Amino acid sequence: MTDPDEVYTTVKEEYKKQFIITWLDYSKANDGAGPVIRTEVSQKLGIKTITDLQKHAGEIRFASQGEVDQRADGIPALEKVYGKLNWKSSKVYDNSLKYEVLRNNEADVGPAYTTEGQLVNKDEFTLLEDDKQVWPPYNLALYQH
Repeated sequence: MTDPDEVYTTVKEEYKKQFIITWLDYSKANDGAGPVIRTEVSQKLGIKTITDLQKHAGEIRFASQGEVDQRADGIPALEKVYGKLNWKSSKVYDNSLKYEVLRNNEADVGPAYTTEGQLVNKDEFTLLEDDKQVWPPYNLALYQH
């Protein structure tokens, strides 16, 4: 399920039935998953979407967090929809170092959450579009009991 309205409606109805909780309208802000790429690499190779990323994976150094390689909703989910990601190289880094690793040109792309503050720096980092909607939406919403 990847349509934000469908996800919201399902969650809202189930929470009302199971927990007597009312969800308020959801925000446009989406705290989902998405690959972040160094903007320089994105522009050089014309990578704007995960489809583009898959086509250029052999030219890309991947900064993994380890678990993203194994989790069903990580790289395996991407490869199931987009095709094999045969990276030029892949190295595991601590998640807290992700943007430093990219900034220092030690890697080109890594997993991110779409609300991470570093993503406002478009000169350095580009969040790639999940053009085949592998990941569900995680729109922010308040609820009341």
